[in-house]
This record gives sequence, structure tokens and C-alpha cells, in this order.
Amino acid sequence: KSDDNPEDLERIGKSTEGLEIELKDDVPAYGHAAIAMWLFDGSVETFPDGYDENETSPNSPVKAMKEFPSDLVLLARSTVLVKGLAK
Repeated sequence: KSDDNPEDLERIGKSTEGLEIELKDDVPAYGHAAIAMWLFDGSVETFPDGYDENETSPNSPVKAMKEFPSDLVLLARSTVLVKGLAK
């Protein structure tokens, strides 16, 4: 399962706006969408722009961030844990 519709990916990416996530300069167009899918959607099997679900992968959406906001650490850990338990 994935979403390759550019309009949907833009909307999905906007869901991370309040999280104060700043991306690196060389990140592909749908970096924010990949981060949102990684954090909040456990059903995604294929991420946009070649990103990988595994947070330790060189292609992880986490690697697209300039820095990981401290307020996001607990949220990310919790959502990854819940997604792992749900599988």
C-alpha cells in the first residue's frame, strides 16, 4: 500500500507542519509525507521518494530531518512502539 498521487502526498506532508520538523536541503519533494507516513500510518508498505520504513535504514525518513525536535522524541518512540505491537 502506498500513495503516489502528488496532491495526496502534499496533504499528507502538511500533517507534519505543527511538529516543527525541518528537512535537509537535499531532501526529495515528499520528505514531509514520508515522515508523516512513517510516524502515523502503519499500513504503508512503500514510502514516496524511495524512503524505507526501517528507522535505521540509510533511506529512513528520519535521515531527511536536519535535527530531531526534542518534543518529537516521545511521540516518535510511542508511535513506532505501537505500530510494532500492532503488526
